[in-house]
Amino acid sequence: MRLERLVPGAPVAAEPEAMNWPYLRRGDVAGIVLMALMCAVIAFFLLILAPREHNFGFGPEWQCARMGEGDPICVRLVDKDAAKERQD
Repeated sequence: MRLERLVPGAPVAAEPEAMNWPYLRRGDVAGIVLMALMCAVIAFFLLILAPREHNFGFGPEWQCARMGEGDPICVRLVDKDAAKERQD
């Protein structure tokens, strides 16, 4: 029994025939593959080819070396004039 027979004026769901999805065409598949390839290239450049000389937030007077595992090791650079003043 249909819903419109039970309740006059009630909204009726779409017929099952109207819910069919269209088939993917060659252009649709090519677009999906192209976008997946572009996302993979962007992820490669962001993750693999990231700049190795990163500051790590300490400032220009610090030099940090990235280690294979663990945190980076950072040393504070000393000004040449400041080193002479300490030795005097």
